[in-house]
Amino acid sequence: MANSNTNPNTSTQSSTDHFRRRGVIETFFIFCNPLTVISAFGLLFVTLYEHNFDFSLLNEILIDFFKEFFIAVFIVGSVAIFMELTHYGRNLINSLRKMMTTYDFIKDLEWSRLKALKREVDKRLYYGTNDPTSFFYVVEDEISNFLNECYYKEYINDVECIINDEKKYMKKIITRVFTIVNPTFEKKSKTVPVGAYMTPIKDVDDSELYKITKCRVTIGNQIIDKNIKLSIERCNNLPTSGDPIYEVDISGQFTIEIEDSCSIELVAESLVPITDIHYQHRITAPCKRFSSNFMLSNSSPYRVNGFGFGFMDEKKLKIIPYKNTNGVRIEFNGWILPGDGVIFTIAKDMV
Repeated sequence: MANSNTNPNTSTQSSTDHFRRRGVIETFFIFCNPLTVISAFGLLFVTLYEHNFDFSLLNEILIDFFKEFFIAVFIVGSVAIFMELTHYGRNLINSLRKMMTTYDFIKDLEWSRLKALKREVDKRLYYGTNDPTSFFYVVEDEISNFLNECYYKEYINDVECIINDEKKYMKKIITRVFTIVNPTFEKKSKTVPVGAYMTPIKDVDDSELYKITKCRVTIGNQIIDKNIKLSIERCNNLPTSGDPIYEVDISGQFTIEIEDSCSIELVAESLVPITDIHYQHRITAPCKRFSSNFMLSNSSPYRVNGFGFGFMDEKKLKIIPYKNTNGVRIEFNGWILPGDGVIFTIAKDMV
């Protein structure tokens, strides 16, 4: 089997040898070919004729002969050099054309030059404008910030809602399972925020409004259970009218080191007044596949509706009501961006 390994200097050495051989052949062609010899004898004859074949003037004859001969050789050599340079120029143009058409030069560009090249190509392909405030540049700048950041390969957000008519509140059990992918070759730290803005409930401590019951991180074969500490604050300068008022800020976060990917399971429980009929959830990073289920455990006389929102193609969105149970499933079959999400609304049937 032939050896496929090649020396990077082989091509350059071969080209040098090739050019050397061409020079030797052309030198031989100029000085040693029969046409040159015949032309030299012809030139000698003409020189003798101009001096009436007077060999007593041999020195003058030889000087005139060699002068005319070397002029002729110079002209022929110049033509040969011009032809050779034309050949080299043609090879250079072909090499440059091949390099441009195969885009090999891109591999040698620095990051800043690549960014400048991309911007110039995008400008010619799309808007052809240099206005940095145009829609294209705003979107391009916003989206390009996500290209080297971690993203969600899959994100599942399931909610089980239990309505307590007697105590006038609803309990939600929220289960989130998602996979985070690091698209780069470097280890990255990813901070995952948790928490919610909650409405106070009479005779219920603020710490019971939202709490994390499980946070499990799986990296390869390693399983890590995290204990997340939540901070609780009351918000100021809230409107005095409106129902409900989200004045309790419960928040926390945890950080993980991601080399390739990891999976996270997060379970939380929340209590909200029975008048708080809306539930929404937004993602915090680009997401390839997203789904959310909202189920009412004791549905009668309630029903639930679901909606998707954000910067996405409506063809990606599916809203699937469950037939046998009171619930809705929402799916995004394609990429969505941070800030996109779902909202569910609970309505009470009129009796």
